Amino acid sequence: MNYFHNMECQFCKKIFKNLSNLNKHKKTTKYCLEIQGKIKEYICYCEKTFKDNLLYEMHKNTCVINLQKIIENKDEIIKKLEKDKDEIIKNLIKEKEDIIKEKDKIIHEKEIEIYKKQTEIYQNNMIHPIEKNITNITNHNHTSNTSTNNNCNNNSLNIQGGINFDNIEEITKLIHDYYDISYINNGQIGIAEFALQNYIKDENGNYKYICTDPSRHVFKHKDKNGNVIKDLEAQNLVKYLINGGLKNQALIRSEEWYTKDDGSCDKNKAEFSIKNCESILNLESDNTVFRKHLAKLTSL
Repeated sequence: MNYFHNMECQFCKKIFKNLSNLNKHKKTTKYCLEIQGKIKEYICYCEKTFKDNLLYEMHKNTCVINLQKIIENKDEIIKKLEKDKDEIIKNLIKEKEDIIKEKDKIIHEKEIEIYKKQTEIYQNNMIHPIEKNITNITNHNHTSNTSTNNNCNNNSLNIQGGINFDNIEEITKLIHDYYDISYINNGQIGIAEFALQNYIKDENGNYKYICTDPSRHVFKHKDKNGNVIKDLEAQNLVKYLINGGLKNQALIRSEEWYTKDDGSCDKNKAEFSIKNCESILNLESDNTVFRKHLAKLTSL
């Protein structure tokens, strides 16, 4: 009795002669599987119950009550699909915007890097624009005053044309038309380059404003009557450029450069440009960089 008792199914209590039959019974017999809870029931909207999924699916396709229920729920299903679609579109748009922002950030960083490198090269490795040898500044302890005076007189002879610092309209137009961000982003060095290329040197390459004493930054030019005028530390030229709207033009062009298409500010460009604008705005109080570079450019 104990042997057969051990062959009893613990679910349906049926007795088996051996363990193999018992195990097969528990795995294949439907009523025992129901007791075990291993057979899933499929219930249709019409309340009919199916234990076989295939039969259940076949019934649903022909059941009038089930089809009516589907029609009733179609609006809810469509609404859910539209919501899912809107969410997908929203995520795609955000993903695209993030990619564009990241791309713009990389481009702006590269632009700033390029501008900084160009400025460094421009300032440290500037090639003299005049295809003549620059007069060497010799030791003043070994140069007589007579030699210096002769040098100044000879340089004065190289001045071509006259300058009228009262003609504000002329310089204002030149600044408006030609003083762009490439000059502005080079600070006072850029001002010297602008002055040389657009005002000091004429279309034939002749100079109407030259440096006669690079060590003391003495410049000379002729007035409208042909008289040679000395401009110590380029103060008159600086005043002329400022009166022509140089500072205002620098601020306008800088803002245009660091403002994005959507009206927002490019922080990296703004920091770079503002730093150079400071030296331009302080030109009246300190034009050291400007006059040093201008002396190199105009020493014949």
